[in-house]
Amino acid sequence: FDAVQYINQRFPTETSLEDLDSFITGIGAQISQLDEEISKAVQTQSVVGKQASKDICEAQHSITELFEKIRDIKLKASQSEKMVQEICADIKKLDYAKTHLQTSITSLNRLQMLIHAVDQLELLAKDYQYREVANLFDAVKQFMFHFEKYSHIPVVADIQKRVETIRSDLTIHVRKTFREIAQAVESVADAEVILSDLPGGMRTLSDSCLVVDALGTKVRKNLLEEFVQTQLLAYENLFGQGRQYFSLDTTDRRWAWFKRLLKHIDAKFSAIFPPHWRLPLRLCLEFVERTKIHLAQMLMDLESKDITDVHALLKALQSSLRFEQELDEKFNLLHELKQSKEAEATAQKLVAQESETQQRLKRDDKLMYIPTDHHAINKEDETESGFLNLAHSAICGGISGVFDKFLGPYVLLERQNLEEMLHKLAQEEDTTSEGDSGGGAYGNVYGSSTSMFVFIKNSIKRCTGLTTGQTFLSLSKEFKTCMQQYVEMLRGRCPPAVPGSGQQVTYKLPPGAEIGVSFLINTSEYCAEVVPQLELMVQQKMNPNLAGKVDFNTEVEAFMDLAAYCLKALLGGVMDRLDPAFRTMQSINWGGNTHVGEESSYLHACNAVLIETMPKIRSSLSTSYFNNLCNKLATEILQRYLDVIWKQKRITDESTQQLLLDTYNIKALMLQLPLLGGDVNNSNSSSKPPPASPLYTKLVNTKVSHIEMVLKLISTPEEMLLERFKIMWPDGQPSDLQQIMSLKGTKRNDQQVILEMLGLSAATKLLNKTATTIFTGGGLGSSSSGVSSSTSNSGNSSGVSNATSGGANSTYNAAASAAALASSHMKTFTQDISSTARNIGNLKWTSTTKS
Repeated sequence: FDAVQYINQRFPTETSLEDLDSFITGIGAQISQLDEEISKAVQTQSVVGKQASKDICEAQHSITELFEKIRDIKLKASQSEKMVQEICADIKKLDYAKTHLQTSITSLNRLQMLIHAVDQLELLAKDYQYREVANLFDAVKQFMFHFEKYSHIPVVADIQKRVETIRSDLTIHVRKTFREIAQAVESVADAEVILSDLPGGMRTLSDSCLVVDALGTKVRKNLLEEFVQTQLLAYENLFGQGRQYFSLDTTDRRWAWFKRLLKHIDAKFSAIFPPHWRLPLRLCLEFVERTKIHLAQMLMDLESKDITDVHALLKALQSSLRFEQELDEKFNLLHELKQSKEAEATAQKLVAQESETQQRLKRDDKLMYIPTDHHAINKEDETESGFLNLAHSAICGGISGVFDKFLGPYVLLERQNLEEMLHKLAQEEDTTSEGDSGGGAYGNVYGSSTSMFVFIKNSIKRCTGLTTGQTFLSLSKEFKTCMQQYVEMLRGRCPPAVPGSGQQVTYKLPPGAEIGVSFLINTSEYCAEVVPQLELMVQQKMNPNLAGKVDFNTEVEAFMDLAAYCLKALLGGVMDRLDPAFRTMQSINWGGNTHVGEESSYLHACNAVLIETMPKIRSSLSTSYFNNLCNKLATEILQRYLDVIWKQKRITDESTQQLLLDTYNIKALMLQLPLLGGDVNNSNSSSKPPPASPLYTKLVNTKVSHIEMVLKLISTPEEMLLERFKIMWPDGQPSDLQQIMSLKGTKRNDQQVILEMLGLSAATKLLNKTATTIFTGGGLGSSSSGVSSSTSNSGNSSGVSNATSGGANSTYNAAASAAALASSHMKTFTQDISSTARNIGNLKWTSTTKS
């Protein structure tokens, strides 16, 4: 607070001091009031402070009392807990005693039941009562599970030893029994005779199968494996390596032998072996495995000696495929696999529902016995081990898959068939037909193309009936070779190129050859469309692991290249037929013509050639390629027409008028080119040619407009030529203007003057553009560009120099003055301006400031 400033503001003048007394009185009153308020505030604060101290003391006292009460409660709770523990101690002891007593009673009961079951099991095993043995052995295994943790007790250890002895004796006896059955089954016709002679009085093997199931999966698998091996000993003796029937010709005998074996097994043992043992299927798997080894060794020997008979090989392969199909229908593995998965899912749901109760009983040690479902155990084991999947993959393609690596002679045979087919097609006269690949018509195509694709599709059908593996991939490569050879065969039918003047080539079309070339184009287009579909078919039928290696893109490109080559030949052939007419046009003396007549004779010749040729091509060639040909042909004809005009030495005004009339006629001819020879007034849409496309019309109009522009410039008077050239041909070059003046017959000196005027005009435009840029840009600083000109009567010189300018305005004025000076002395200083025009692209304009 600045007191001096406050006083100066309150009393700025001497007259304001008159209120000084009243002001002092007011200030004194305010001070008194402020003192009184401060005194009251101090008193109030003193009273409040004392009250706060009193409240704090009371709160602390209440907290102390609360802690005392909590301490008392905790002490009483501890005393109560101790009292409860003393009361419940006796109860806990009684509860523990009860639990131990129940466990002991349960264990003793189970031990008594186990001892009784083992004793009974020994008696039943001695009497060969295997049905009862199987059921009792399940119960023994369940009881033994509960005593595993007591195996250190002598009584339990003795029982375990007795059970293991019984298991071993049963296993040995059952395996011996089945071995005797397997060995004797070939020599005894009736199985009941064999069963009656078994030791122990056992009359059926079905009870022993129950025992095998009770002994476990491992015992069952070993027994079945031994039984299967015994049954196939005769197969090895007859069809093994070096045996009597070890050859491709006896492949059918293998299948017949195995069918007899299956029929014999079904007749003798279908009522003995349980269905879930799948004895016929296991016999089949072992038979397939041994046959694969036999065939592989046999084919390797034949291949090493190079004496493979392809017909015998294919016959054996087809026989193997039929046999595999019969086995697949017999066992119906896919259906059984589906049922097995459904049963497994159902069993898992039941297990989930019962697991909670069983787990609770197991925790309470009250689970006494659960009967064993051997069928479910074996099905679960087979499903988990992938037995059914393995069986399906082994049967379907197991035997025939061996042939896949040895079918090289078959591929060679197919290659020979393809080559013979191509040779036959090349020798025969090719016919035409409507080509359609499913996506649209292609006009007339050579019948050899459809014959080739039909043959390839039949070859695919034959091969996929045998294999879809590596052999099919090798065959697809032969298809590629066949299509490449067919491309070369078609290319040989196309007229060859004839060397022309310089590096140019021409094509000679004999009369009527345009139809054959059109068919070649259609055929190439048709093949280029069918080949991708063929590739997709091969990929879909081939093994998915090999499908990615199939690629026919090279063949598609080959057919497309052939179509482009034939189209070029067709275009060149038509232009070759028009060549006499253009030579006639070029031989006319256009510089001496003095009258304008009707349509020139060379146009009549062009019209006659096109009217004769185009209808044949239109009726033979596909629509897309015909439109393409019309575009190219119109472009070539009009360009050739313009080239002939440029090659003239001089063209008079009358000749120009004649050429304009001819240009109008050739324009009408080109616009009617796609429709030549057709009845455009015919109401029948099938015979009426389609109208020319807007794109084609625009192309013709553009080309003809350029020709007319050139002719109009040739007929323009010299004094108006430069101006008309700039207007009609804004992008024209000085060389174009010079060529037009040469055709007009303009003198060389006059040509030079006009060209210099054209160059100066370009320089002036650039100068004005540069000056305007500088002016509108507000200056370039202390340095800018300009033009400095110096002249003399004896000679002319032009220089480009760099100078410093005072600003943008002076630079612009200097540039404008230089342009006006150059324009006024244009005729006098022709050499200087000509030099400037030639170097206009490199000029830098500079202005010099003069004082």
